[in-house]
Amino acid sequence: MTRYLSKSATETKAIAARLARKIFSSKKPLKNAVVIVLKGELGAGKTTFAQGFIGACVTRKKVQSPTFVLVKRFLISKKHSLPLRNIFHIDAYRLKNGKEAMPLRLHELFSDPTALILIEWPERIFSVIPKKHTRITLSHKTARERTISIGNM
Repeated sequence: MTRYLSKSATETKAIAARLARKIFSSKKPLKNAVVIVLKGELGAGKTTFAQGFIGACVTRKKVQSPTFVLVKRFLISKKHSLPLRNIFHIDAYRLKNGKEAMPLRLHELFSDPTALILIEWPERIFSVIPKKHTRITLSHKTARERTISIGNM
């Protein structure tokens, strides 16, 4: 597990952008989507992390959270060796369980080797998330500092 200390939203976004570049520099062929879950309590920096990650991959100026639409799709604009073409940002905060996520047809996204999926509030729909995923846990260290832990499952 890798740990980082972030002292600002700018630093959190920079850490996320570094992770995005690392993933996109991989040469491994993909059989399924790349799934990243973002865990942490309210205000821990999950959306800020997602904004930094997505911002490193797309040309869109502003990346907003999908809180009210649940899923947002972003077209990946950068050239890289992986077949990834789309980022799906999922905010499961308003869902109660995996059954409520079924109309979103997540199983199709999870099996798509051209998709990278970021999921906020994964514990709400954990029963439908693939076992193979990267877990990023954000936690408050102080009012201004966050600890970011990254590990594979």
